[in-house]
Amino acid sequence: MRRYPRAGSLLKGKLMSLVRNIVGVLVGFLAAAFVVMVGFLGGMLLLGREFVLEPGGYNASVSWLVVSSFITIIGGIIGGLCCMLITGRTRAYTVLAAIIFVMGVAGGILGSGRPEPPARPDEQGVMELMQQLEEHGREPLYTRITNPIYGAGGVLLAGLLAARVRRARTESP
Repeated sequence: MRRYPRAGSLLKGKLMSLVRNIVGVLVGFLAAAFVVMVGFLGGMLLLGREFVLEPGGYNASVSWLVVSSFITIIGGIIGGLCCMLITGRTRAYTVLAAIIFVMGVAGGILGSGRPEPPARPDEQGVMELMQQLEEHGREPLYTRITNPIYGAGGVLLAGLLAARVRRARTESP
C-alpha cells in the first residue's frame, strides 16, 4: 500500500521554503547594501576627498567612479552569495538581482532632479563634507545607469558560481 504525505506536512514544507527564500533575499539585499555603504565610506576616508571628488566641487572624480563600480560589483557578489547560502535556489538570487536593479534605477531617477552643486570650500571637515555631499552630491548619468547593472550583475554572477559549485558537489562520486 502506497502512503501519501499528509496535506499539513506539504503545506508546512512549502511555507518553510517560502520563508527561507524571503529571508535569503532580505539578508542578501542587506549584505549588499552594507558592503556598498562600508566600501563607499571606507574609500572616502582612506583615499581622501582629493581622490574622491573633483577639485573645488562635489562631483565624483573619474578615479572614484572606477573604484565605486568595483565596490558595487563586490557588494552584489556578496549579497548574491549570502542569498544562495540561505536559500540554495536559483530563483531567489534572480529575485534579489531584480530588486537591486529596480531599486537602483528608482534611486537614479529620484536623484536626477538635483540642481548643480555649488563650489566646495577648501577647508572642510569630514563630517561637514559628508553632510554637504548628502545635500549637494550628484551622480553622473552613466553611473545612475551602470550601478544598478553592476549590482544586479554581481548578484547573478555569485548565484551562477554558487549553483555551479553546488552542481559539481552533487555530481561528484
